Amino acid sequence: MKERARTIVGNLAVACLVMVVCFAVFNAVFAGMLSIILLTVAVEPFRSRWDTWEVATTLAWLFGVIVMYTNVLVDGLVFLFFLSTGVLLGISWLFRDLIRATRPSKHDGVRFPLVPAALLLAWILFQTDVDLRVRLALSEPALRADLRRIRVGHKEDHRIFPRRVGLFWTDHVEENQGCVFWTTGGFFMNYHGLAYIPGDLPTKTSYDFRQIRGPWWAFEFDF
Repeated sequence: MKERARTIVGNLAVACLVMVVCFAVFNAVFAGMLSIILLTVAVEPFRSRWDTWEVATTLAWLFGVIVMYTNVLVDGLVFLFFLSTGVLLGISWLFRDLIRATRPSKHDGVRFPLVPAALLLAWILFQTDVDLRVRLALSEPALRADLRRIRVGHKEDHRIFPRRVGLFWTDHVEENQGCVFWTTGGFFMNYHGLAYIPGDLPTKTSYDFRQIRGPWWAFEFDF
């Protein structure tokens, strides 16, 4: 037992050092996913390495999916990455359970079906936008404060962009037809973000809109 404890402590020390490097090199989401894998593998919660790696990658995958769905618009390539890795996790879980069914072991025990639960939660988030709504609710006080500042005629200093408003990063803010638009992401000539629209949708715009709740909308511009 003492030897195992020393091994885990050593593994955790190495994992923490690698995590520091990850957060210094990669973005916070990818570094967070790697950190979850490192910490889970370091603790070695299961006898089987297959089980340990499956749980580690599933937790990291679920963390990435939750963060992805809090974005106003999900990038197509990112969505395909998580979709394909989710399918691989599902295949791994089915194959592992098939082996256990044909070759049961006294060490198997009762395991929570983590992979199906993670896939089900991802599907629910995809259908409901609930995590984006939570992120918006937590950011609403900051967004409304920024809204008041813009409406009193405050001139934006473009040297301070990108800047954080609540839990969102924005690299451009504009007011148009009584509405305020915060650009939160994009690629090349396409971009998207949050919009505060207190009344009817603006007519003189090329944006596509999707209502989140109340006066808060998601907008997208495709060149």
